[in-house]
Amino acid sequence: MYYQLPLERLARHRGSRPQLDFAREALLALHESDDARFEATERGLEMYAAHEEALAQPVAVLHDRFGDLVDIRPPRVRCLPGHPLQQPVMALRVIVRREHALAAAHELRARNARIEEECQRGRTRHHPGAGAAARPPRPGRAARFPLPRHRPACDAAESLW
Repeated sequence: MYYQLPLERLARHRGSRPQLDFAREALLALHESDDARFEATERGLEMYAAHEEALAQPVAVLHDRFGDLVDIRPPRVRCLPGHPLQQPVMALRVIVRREHALAAAHELRARNARIEEECQRGRTRHHPGAGAAARPPRPGRAARFPLPRHRPACDAAESLW
């Protein structure tokens, strides 16, 4: 479920109350969006998101509402079901100073990231195979990358697309 939301965080109550009761109460304080969904379970409140920024506001709301009684686990990347399991496709934008660009590019390639374009003070260099969707940014702007999406094979009733 929520194949387009590859990040997951679990929020649990540190007190002795049942986690499902805590999760149901927490749901009342949160608002879902296209980038974040929430689910009350026996384990606690499961939060799913497209990126870490989408989890920042819900985490702040939970801390405001429950204070030190809430334990929010670190985010983890979920794999897509199937044989074999598949890692989600994610896009990111990295902004570094020019003197750190080679080290950043090396680190990204070591993690099997595909670099689609690089910008240096408004100059854009497209990489082969970047696709037609990548457009050069305006001068002084960071590049925006298209977010690839997986279309899972699932029943129409389960489809979230």
